[in-house]
Parts: sequence; structure tokens; C-alpha cells
Amino acid sequence: MPTAEHQGIPIHFADTGSGPPVVLGHSFLCSGEMWAPQVPALAESFRVINVDCRGHGRSGRAKGRCTLYDLVADQLVVLDHLGIERAVWA
Repeated sequence: MPTAEHQGIPIHFADTGSGPPVVLGHSFLCSGEMWAPQVPALAESFRVINVDCRGHGRSGRAKGRCTLYDLVADQLVVLDHLGIERAVWA
């Protein structure tokens, strides 16, 4: 299970395919699993980075209040962990 740590919280992600990177964000009360039907098709042409937000899916729990900026920072930490400088977000 690949993870990157941010603020002491493990952030789970899946890294599938190759090509230009695409980061998938999920809605609240879901996880990256909501993208399961789309990932195989996207992975044929793109490097798909599917991140579970903190407190969702297989990522660690939020420690106190969590803002949208925290969730974006979590995803940036994953991209840094993978050495990705630019990506398209969905």
C-alpha cells in the first residue's frame, strides 16, 4: 500500500499507468474507490494518481480541523513523493 506522510498522517494513493500524470480527487465521504471504473481506461493513456484524502479510504485520520487547503497540500505531498512536478487534476 503506497503512502506518503504529511503532518504525521499517512496519505494512501495508487499510481497506475504511464504518460502525462492525472490526479483524481474524490468527493467527501467517499474514497479513491469511486474512480475504480474509470482508472483502467485512463491508465491506457495517462499516469493515474488516485489519492485517498485524509480521513477517507485507507489514509490516516485527520488530527483536528482539516481544511480544503490541507487536502490539497496532502495531494501535493504525494506528487512530490513521486517526483511529479506538473499534473492535471480531476
